[in-house]
Amino acid sequence: MHIAHRRRLDPQRPPWNFFRVLIVYNRDRFTALLSYSSDTSSWSVEAKKVSGPKLTAWDLRKLGQGIVLGGVAYWLLRRTALAVRLDTPEPTQTRMPPDGVPNPLQQLRLLGVMPDGKLCFFDAAHGGGCVSVAWTVFETSAGEWVMEHSIRLTRLKIRCAVAINLRWFCDKGAIILFTLGRGSRNRGTYALNLATKKVDKLDDSVDCDSWRNFVGYEMDGAAYLKSIACHSSFPSV
Repeated sequence: MHIAHRRRLDPQRPPWNFFRVLIVYNRDRFTALLSYSSDTSSWSVEAKKVSGPKLTAWDLRKLGQGIVLGGVAYWLLRRTALAVRLDTPEPTQTRMPPDGVPNPLQQLRLLGVMPDGKLCFFDAAHGGGCVSVAWTVFETSAGEWVMEHSIRLTRLKIRCAVAINLRWFCDKGAIILFTLGRGSRNRGTYALNLATKKVDKLDDSVDCDSWRNFVGYEMDGAAYLKSIACHSSFPSV
């Protein structure tokens, strides 16, 4: 199930009091799509996934976090992405290339939206004893995934790739949030800035790899100071 707000469906219209729910599930012979729109207070007719085979039960369980870009919701599959258009009366599958992205463990892969508005895939690996991160963008004009860059974080030593867990991508700042757990000498929560290639440690918790829920939130300096002021009490003069 995925919930999308107006900003991701139509950036020209305000997001207030509007959302759309998308449900992906299996029938006996096909994968079905169903959406609910809050502005009409109604469900769409059931639609079918028309491209590629029916999703397996394993695929459905592993869909994980989805994103919405240009009115289309995306989830990672094994070597591609499931894309479903939401800004239509009924959900409609959008064709994607059948391959083009690696298929490591789920915790080592992540979808995001780059600051320039391109869909992006991240994958992490064990690279020569340290954390390695690569990213690939989807070029809509060519209809294919194109490798952009890779980086080795030599200061973050790991014994195996399972120590890494990619958690969230902050699209405005192009920052990947990830945790390092068992199998690493540097347990904690980190932020990798793709523009500067700089890594900052955000938290020293040794059990961060066991966290089930992790949500990133971007805030500029002015908004941050305002939030502090709203929750602070100052003595009267």
